[in-house]
Amino acid sequence: MQNTLKPLPVSLSDITTILSNGFQYVDKTEFVYNMVRYPSKFFLSRPRRFGKSTLLSTFNEVFSGKKELFKEQWIYQSQWDWQVYPIIRLDFNVAMSTDLEFYIKENLKNIAINYGVFNQVDYERLPYDLYFRNLIITLYDKCNKQQVVILIDEYDKPILDVIDDVALASKKRDILKGFYTIIKGVDECLRFVFLTGVTRFSKVGVFSDLNNLNDISMDKQYADICGITQEELELYFKNYIEELAKAQSITYAKCLLKIKEWYNGFCFSEDGISVYNLYSTVLLLQKMKFANYWFTSGNPSFLIKLIKKETNLELFKFDNYQLYASQFETFEIDNLNLTAILFQAGYLTIKSYD
Repeated sequence: MQNTLKPLPVSLSDITTILSNGFQYVDKTEFVYNMVRYPSKFFLSRPRRFGKSTLLSTFNEVFSGKKELFKEQWIYQSQWDWQVYPIIRLDFNVAMSTDLEFYIKENLKNIAINYGVFNQVDYERLPYDLYFRNLIITLYDKCNKQQVVILIDEYDKPILDVIDDVALASKKRDILKGFYTIIKGVDECLRFVFLTGVTRFSKVGVFSDLNNLNDISMDKQYADICGITQEELELYFKNYIEELAKAQSITYAKCLLKIKEWYNGFCFSEDGISVYNLYSTVLLLQKMKFANYWFTSGNPSFLIKLIKKETNLELFKFDNYQLYASQFETFEIDNLNLTAILFQAGYLTIKSYD
């Protein structure tokens, strides 16, 4: 029976790879459609291995007009017009051996080459932020005033990599601030902006003048944009769970309860629903064995650095810990709230809201 099931997308984030090769996919394209219908700018914070990169990849292919790729998904039957837009896509989730400004500029250069608008003189004379502005305007003009889409994955990674060095982290923050500020100044050239990351640094600190960025990280309507709901688990993975129940020698109902006990505990809004971690759930159904897959896949190095610096941290007092909602929003390099970071990194979750 099991060999007739669709393959599970373990450690895959590219939507084209997932859909073109028949992997099991939890359809989130209704979220995508509702977000792209009108010109807008969004920011989403989620823990690692929660599907942020797959979501960003989905935006990329939708704005690339690849309708047939989504023929089995919700968005295929929607009113989306499938126009092709110029896209600037950057991924900061890499170990950079070069300085940040050079990394940004080189990636923008490759995008310019891909669209046939690379100008060596502009590349040499303009600093990284103005080169970004120049590329947006050039693409807008080159594509007959077709507005540009900007997709940025792990916006905060360069800062988090050096979070234990306040001076260096502040320097990288300022570089990113200069970069993201450009987005506000070319509003008429932009169709859609989407940024993801783990942490929610204050808009004053990182995003500066980008005050029209819609932070949906803790909005109820987007609580399940990443992860798997109970309904989705039973809809998309019913046959896999039946196989797991057989392997565990328990009933289907007991198997559901056990999966819920192990993996369904993440909540990202005051009164939002809980979701299963995608990575853990998929590995469970592939390996047919219950284990702490998400935790053992590796802890973020920035979090370990912060915990080591926190001399008053009492890890066993986090049960029933209370925070003001404002403490999730006043985030800055020299004013870090470790409890809020533990929530954003996925180690704590919301149980109730008063």
